[in-house]
Amino acid sequence: DMYRIEDIDELYNIGFEEYFYGDGVCLVEWANKVADEIPPTAKWIYIDKDLQRGENFRTIEVK
Repeated sequence: DMYRIEDIDELYNIGFEEYFYGDGVCLVEWANKVADEIPPTAKWIYIDKDLQRGENFRTIEVK
């Protein structure tokens, strides 16, 4: 969860490289706050409310 990351130095202080470049899968919430540090091979998942269909509907897009 990158919501509370205030600056890029804080990201380095938490050791993000172990997560982003380690083995396995890493899911990052609020990734847009640290977009410059996300690996270029990352998949981005966008989840938005679909208010035309109702309050409980979402559209999901993977790029």
